[in-house]
Amino acid sequence: MTLQIERSNRRLALLVAVLLLAVFARLYHLMQQGMWLDEGYTHYVMTRLGPIGAALDDMHPPLYYYALGAWMAVTGDSLLAMRYFSALCSVLTVPLVYLLARRMAPTGAVLPRRQIALLAALFFALSDPDIAMAQEARNYAFHKLILVISVLAYTRWVARPTRGRRLAWIAASIANLYTFYLGGLLLAAEGLHALLYLRGRERWQALISLAAAGVAFLPWFLTGFLDQVLTPNLLFLPEPLSATAWTEMAHLYFTRQWPLIIGLMLLGLAAVTYGADSAPRLRWRPDGDGFLLLAWAALPFAVIGLIGLFRPFFSPRWAILVTPAIALLTARGLGNLRQPARGLLLAVLLVYSVTTVDFYWPKPPWDRVAANVLAYARPGEPVLLEVHNDDYSVGYYLERALPPQSVRSLRMWRAATDPTTYHNELTAFLTDPTRQTIWVVAWGEDHDIFNQLEQHGFQRSFTLTTDHVGNALNVHRYDRSPEGEPLAVYESGLILRRAEVYPEVGRVDLWWSVDAPVDRDYTTSAFALDVSGRLVAQDDTFPARGTRPTTRWLPGDLIYDPHPLQPADLPPGVYSIGVQTYYWADGAKIPTTQGDPWYTIGTFEWP
Repeated sequence: MTLQIERSNRRLALLVAVLLLAVFARLYHLMQQGMWLDEGYTHYVMTRLGPIGAALDDMHPPLYYYALGAWMAVTGDSLLAMRYFSALCSVLTVPLVYLLARRMAPTGAVLPRRQIALLAALFFALSDPDIAMAQEARNYAFHKLILVISVLAYTRWVARPTRGRRLAWIAASIANLYTFYLGGLLLAAEGLHALLYLRGRERWQALISLAAAGVAFLPWFLTGFLDQVLTPNLLFLPEPLSATAWTEMAHLYFTRQWPLIIGLMLLGLAAVTYGADSAPRLRWRPDGDGFLLLAWAALPFAVIGLIGLFRPFFSPRWAILVTPAIALLTARGLGNLRQPARGLLLAVLLVYSVTTVDFYWPKPPWDRVAANVLAYARPGEPVLLEVHNDDYSVGYYLERALPPQSVRSLRMWRAATDPTTYHNELTAFLTDPTRQTIWVVAWGEDHDIFNQLEQHGFQRSFTLTTDHVGNALNVHRYDRSPEGEPLAVYESGLILRRAEVYPEVGRVDLWWSVDAPVDRDYTTSAFALDVSGRLVAQDDTFPARGTRPTTRWLPGDLIYDPHPLQPADLPPGVYSIGVQTYYWADGAKIPTTQGDPWYTIGTFEWP
């Protein structure tokens, strides 16, 4: 009895360790990457349209949006909160995989059912696709939770077909359909299993139950689904299903060790016995549970391949529902092996899992792009977005920090009006005399908005670029040319056209130009002096935060040159702000043409 308790405690400790590993894998680097297109779209439709409207505008059923909406009502709509919901769903799926694997472990395997179940939970905890989907604010992790609950409910009903278990299975099947359309393939797998492995009354009850789930889904099918099909969402841009696509799919779901994983999955379908000579004997006819897992794993790939024969239909995420079946079949395969082969292969799988990432896409760093805008944009300065569909993502960051109506997506603007109306509205926007500065976030440079801005008197004065796998994500500042005489002209040829002091953020903004090219790279400096003339704050840099050295200036250019002074530690008082230039190589100060060592902008009171 004591030995049995010790074994039970050991199994529980191992399961808890696997669960903690799943928690770590899903929370580690949860916020390392910024919000990307799909997540931005999720937030956009949820906060504007509600669950039903979000589902109708999206290409998925509404249950996830209801669940996410309830979660956001408690946690808020931050990216961390939205992703944490997915991470939580994925973590909760791990013990359910364990319970499911205990039910579906093969009879007569070398390993006991509980150990096979522990391996299945471990493989799911380390599954790259599931870790990746657990770190996204989309419906995939939530659907995986519903999916495993559905299979667990079905297998429990098959083991003991009571009315309560049957109703639980029907409810889980309905939830499955209302979360992800391709979840219907699991119902097809269960239907095939019922036809082949159930008999008599249970077979008919299973088929009637599946039909009941289909009838419950019919209202959404006739309204939401058909509406989505007849007005396809432009965000869905599938690729042709080529040999390269199949290779990518194999690497994503079976890793680059796919021959080993698929081999173990096939072994998990077999019944293995060992003779007196310890030689294994295989019987390849799968048991009922093995067939169900095989259908679960194979049907999505088969359907994707079949549809791909007629139209582009490759999106790697469509097959995401197969990962629990892969984990279970792989664990069953290992459970059919003896030592030392089992331990060696397990070590190979674990070392590969913790050292290699196969399911990963670098997301555009829109959080950093937005930070470039927010570091310098002033209230009232509009931000225009020309970043394709990623306006949802970068807009998320900007709209949360800027005043209402400050951010406008040009793509959405064009989509909401006809070309003539859009042109007229944009012209009115750009000719508004109250707008002296406009920011443009752009992916690429081939955009009409740049020509429009220049035609209406704006000059590009500042650019910050963030690289994304070789793509330039740009933040451009456009200013109207300052009117009137310059503030100061320096002997170096640098002309100070305009200067603004913003005490509340501790920054001095300068605008420069030249009448002729200069042959040296000069440093510009903004500084603060107290009433006694003592230097209390200073910022020296090449112009435009080092992005526009003076040797690259051309006549007619306007250069925006911000200088943060960080006056937070200054005691209250009155301070004067000066601007000077010097040659960086020898530090020699360049006076103004009036003979002054620097130009004094004025004074400000702090705080």
